[in-house]
Amino acid sequence: MKVLCADCGQIHKTESLIPYDIEEFEFTKEGIEAICNNKALITLNKDLWSGYSDFSSYLTQLRLFALTEAQGGILGTLRFQIATETSSLSEVQRTLIAQRLHELFPHFNLSNQGENFYLSFRMDEETEKFQTAIEQQIRGQLEQLQTEWPSVKMSEFTVFIQEEDENIETYIQRLTRIEM
Repeated sequence: MKVLCADCGQIHKTESLIPYDIEEFEFTKEGIEAICNNKALITLNKDLWSGYSDFSSYLTQLRLFALTEAQGGILGTLRFQIATETSSLSEVQRTLIAQRLHELFPHFNLSNQGENFYLSFRMDEETEKFQTAIEQQIRGQLEQLQTEWPSVKMSEFTVFIQEEDENIETYIQRLTRIEM
């Protein structure tokens, strides 16, 4: 049996297709108003901000943050590497570490790409004054994590702060460029 894609017009074998659920939604008057006045985007951003996500979703969340200026604040990101003494992290180790990092930093956005982990946070004028103290607190918590897993080594800590007029895409390029 073969299937014709109504979107791209190509013919596919049924066994090569990936099944997925289709959800049906109904727009309410309140929902339409929320979309029109940007409340939905702000709510979506709040829902997505805390926690661990895959790297492409993480970058999407950073872009959403840039769009929701109503929340105020600037973006800060701590990038660091995690590896074991003998080799790269296994997927299981990476997941366990990500879970523990989420416990340590529940109000941060966390992702990883390979051995590089990214921990992003919002800074307002008040927290900007205490930037050094915040960075030291984060590093202290990461050192605590390292005592839990002695074979895991964290290194190459780099802090990025979004410049006042910096485009989010430029910021993302800066933090994903590997200069370690």
